[in-house]
Amino acid sequence: MYRKYLKSLNLIPALDNHSMGIIFEELIRKFNEENNEEAGEHFTPRDVVELMSDITFLPVVDKITDDSYLVYDGACGTGGMLTIAEERLQQLAKENSKQISINLYGQEINPETYAITKADMLLKGEGDISDTRFVVTHRGETDFKLIPRSSDGQLLFLANKISKMKHNTELGSRIVKVHNGSSLFTGDAGQGESNLRRFIIENDWLKAIIALPENMFYNTGIATFIWVVTNRKAGHRRGKVQLIDATEMKTSLRKNLGNKNCEFTAEIRKEILDMLVAFEQSEQSKIFKNEAVIKGINSNVKMKPSGIEWLGDIPEHWVVKRCKFLYSEVDNRSQNGEETHLSMSQKYGLIPNEKLEERHI
Repeated sequence: MYRKYLKSLNLIPALDNHSMGIIFEELIRKFNEENNEEAGEHFTPRDVVELMSDITFLPVVDKITDDSYLVYDGACGTGGMLTIAEERLQQLAKENSKQISINLYGQEINPETYAITKADMLLKGEGDISDTRFVVTHRGETDFKLIPRSSDGQLLFLANKISKMKHNTELGSRIVKVHNGSSLFTGDAGQGESNLRRFIIENDWLKAIIALPENMFYNTGIATFIWVVTNRKAGHRRGKVQLIDATEMKTSLRKNLGNKNCEFTAEIRKEILDMLVAFEQSEQSKIFKNEAVIKGINSNVKMKPSGIEWLGDIPEHWVVKRCKFLYSEVDNRSQNGEETHLSMSQKYGLIPNEKLEERHI
């Protein structure tokens, strides 16, 4: 009787995991918009997570053996990265006829998203997600000179992941993490941020930094970068860092999802990964010696608070101005090659900086 009743209903066909994931992400995005969530509390879009999973596993796919592997996310949110990473690693193992087990570990401070992830892991019968609502301070303790300030969450999370790297296994550890641009220059010489960057590069753990297109995330349009860190660099990469410009490698969405107006297709992800694996100089791929990268990150620049939470500290000679409309680049050069720095307002349009005060914008 029950089966006959079900057959009489006009049921919608069941969705696959990918479609359900997209719907779930859209619901979370809408919820966060309505609750004015900050950009740093939002989650990473699926196409970016899939790229990060590819970067993590594909370069070492030939080294995957019948063994147990650990996947850790220090700010796991609703567990999307852990789930996609697990699926990708299982897929690659199956394609290479390997039998593996995967242990998922994560940390999350937001009680709502922590509960969602914990419930998901319990239903799957796997994973260990811990609630980390506690604060530890190390102010003035010289033993903790590599720890960034508590206001710099990005580098704190990176330091946390580095502390968990495995040094006694063949594959070691691979860290793939999204940052905004401030991680490249925050911190004066001798401060935790500067010391941590130098420590990573001097230990030859920084493999690559990949610049992503703007407007890749749902509620922020800022420039973002993927840092690739590993303690098992291949021989030909030792002593060098690869910088990849993927800012123009994107496909426009038919309809914006919040601030997100573009995405990575599978073909684009493969192009980026091919550049990473090839490790060759090109218009979009640049290779530098570690020493040059250390010099390029000027730790002597004095910093100041920007007043914008997601931006963090900025060089003290920078000026932050809020405009209704924002252009990503304005280049107006005089005949002698010197740049004229411009400001913009809705009323006056683009004008030279020196006119700013007299126009009272």
